[in-house]
Order: sequence, then structure tokens, then C-alpha cells
Amino acid sequence: DLWVRLAAGANVRATELHHAVSNIAGVSVERAPEVNSMFAVLDREAIVALQEWSFFWDWDVHRNEVRWMTSWQTTDEDIARFVAGIRAVMG
Repeated sequence: DLWVRLAAGANVRATELHHAVSNIAGVSVERAPEVNSMFAVLDREAIVALQEWSFFWDWDVHRNEVRWMTSWQTTDEDIARFVAGIRAVMG
């Protein structure tokens, strides 16, 4: 059951990330994550700036939607650092 525990941990981290970014002005989160990925809509300029600093995929370029992933290795510090980066870019 190791994989189930690791996957559950990654899912929890995605939920933590969702809660941490949901109140940042300029970040639109339309739905809570159900697994270890979350989707957010940002201005294109913010996406470019964030992608220069941290790797993640565009999900729907027509909507400026991106996909942020967590894993079994994602830590509290990882979440805090990523959220701080988002806050810095969003001003």
C-alpha cells in the first residue's frame, strides 16, 4: 500500500497549494484539486515570469490556464517557496 500512501500525500499537498494560492489577487482557481494537480488562470505575463523561475506546463493557452503538480516528495517548504514566488510575481 506504499503507493496509495504516497499518492494520498501528493493529493494533500495539491489541496494545500490550492488553499495557499486561492486568496492571491490575479490568481483564479476555479475548482479544488481532486488529485495531485491543480489548475489556475493567470495573466500571460505572470505565467512567463513564473515559468522563468519554476517549471510547469501551460494547460489551456487560450485561457491562460496552467497546471501545477505536487508529488510524494513535495514538502511544506516547497509549497511555501512556490507560493512566495507567485506572490512576488503577482505584486
